[in-house]
Amino acid sequence: MMISNVEPSFQTEMFVVPWIFTKHIAPRIMERLRTLVVTRDCLFSTMNTKHQNTVLQWNESRQIIYECRGICGGLGDRMKGIFCVLLHAIAIGYDFRIDWDSRYSLHPTILLPSSLVDWQTPPSRENKGPWHRMTFLDTRAKSYGLCQWHKYPFIKIKSNGNPKPDECDVIAPSIKEILNNQSSTMSCMKTIHDSTPSGTQCMGCVWWYLFCMGTSLQKKVLIEFDHLSSWKKAHHLKDAFSIGIHIRSGDSQMRGTRGRESNLTTLLLQMQTCVSWVVTDLNTSYYGVVVSDSQEAKKIIQMWNWIDIYPVRTKPFHIDKNIHKNIFQTMEAVLSTLADIFMLAFQDSLLLSGSSGYGRLAQSVGMYAGSSVVHCVMNVN
Repeated sequence: MMISNVEPSFQTEMFVVPWIFTKHIAPRIMERLRTLVVTRDCLFSTMNTKHQNTVLQWNESRQIIYECRGICGGLGDRMKGIFCVLLHAIAIGYDFRIDWDSRYSLHPTILLPSSLVDWQTPPSRENKGPWHRMTFLDTRAKSYGLCQWHKYPFIKIKSNGNPKPDECDVIAPSIKEILNNQSSTMSCMKTIHDSTPSGTQCMGCVWWYLFCMGTSLQKKVLIEFDHLSSWKKAHHLKDAFSIGIHIRSGDSQMRGTRGRESNLTTLLLQMQTCVSWVVTDLNTSYYGVVVSDSQEAKKIIQMWNWIDIYPVRTKPFHIDKNIHKNIFQTMEAVLSTLADIFMLAFQDSLLLSGSSGYGRLAQSVGMYAGSSVVHCVMNVN
């Protein structure tokens, strides 16, 4: 069986992030990262019970592996694929594993399994048989064929999303209902419970259900927070209200000159308006923490003279377009990409631009309440 009960060792940890982060993150932000709050609001026990029940229909262990080697999409796309495959594994009672080339993210020192899901251990194969392979990349309008999974005891799947499954008969009517209700990753908690607590982010729930921060990732994020802390001290902003700002100028790392950098001026003017919506209390100090796929955007926004801006120091990186770099360059780039996620996730409020899965992932990992997030620019033409 893949998932045990919510273990005491996990529950007794005060926060889902390591304790050392409390010296860098404001107590008001840490409150939403309390382990007992996350496990309760994310219905971890309910997910566990659901999986235990669906496993019972099989006479032998069945396994599904999220497999990503080579081109699979960016970090947001890959995580969406992982999350939806996990939830479907729970729905139909399969053991879940991840096989993601360690150069790109899931290296043992970057992301580790939580105490709930051992996705890292190679799957056991008591009954030898062929792996059934599926590939579903960028298939929003295409049926997923998930109702046919029960035909195959061993499945490997490459996916970057979660389109609505096709209509078909499955072994249990309840499983068919679960699959048909799971029309998108962001609504995936419907597969587990009739209602989700207000403010709970599905992707963030599944993130903390699966992952702990490894030592390399902890060190990288702490370095970034150390720099931010020094900057705050120099600017007398120790207790100020922080605004995470994600400026997505476009897929410039993917498409080169066909990206959206030509619209950068318009985008930043819109972002400036959105920041002013957040800065409403004249008696409160504010500062912005900027993550962007554009170095030029970071330079321009620093010139705003009405709010202090801290540009995160990392360079843009897109996994699919850097698969031929050497392993050391790739590992460092992935660490920087994940560090950016946490720099956005652990602020008081968040501003997002563009239709970016990366930005939404940061929102979800940070367990933001909906009122703390502004989707400033949905599309830039």
